[in-house]
Amino acid sequence: MLLEIWQTVNQALERSMTRVIHTVGKRFERMKLKGEPITVTTGLKESVIQRRMRIVNEVTHASNSKVNTSASTKDLRECRELQDFLQMHCISTHYSFQIMKCVGENPCPYCTMNPARLPDDVLTGLSFLPCPVPDDSGVHYKTFQELKLNCLGVWKERG
Repeated sequence: MLLEIWQTVNQALERSMTRVIHTVGKRFERMKLKGEPITVTTGLKESVIQRRMRIVNEVTHASNSKVNTSASTKDLRECRELQDFLQMHCISTHYSFQIMKCVGENPCPYCTMNPARLPDDVLTGLSFLPCPVPDDSGVHYKTFQELKLNCLGVWKERG
């Protein structure tokens, strides 16, 4: 009974917000940054987030109570399995969050469930993308060719 009420309220809220979200999106589409229009996207639906959280739980073997859509940042930081996965596969910077799959004969559960589509020899040569680095003028950014990869998989300026 309570679940049915919650689902009904949730659906009604989603329907009532659709027009508002559309209107706000249209306003943002008219905005420009340095002469270029701003790209407007909509957020993920709750069902998609729930499916992705199930994958995270299966991959990290974390209990559902630890990793779910209502988990706090503290809960996620304390989930050792999730932190191990993030340390092995991810890099998070001010500009981006990147995930790279395992290479080799003993892939982790995530990479077993979602194998890379590239051959291992190609995947082995890949690294995380560099963060933007302002050029000397401070108006533009350095090109990809002006940056180099250090031994830790982090991009630095050539020099």
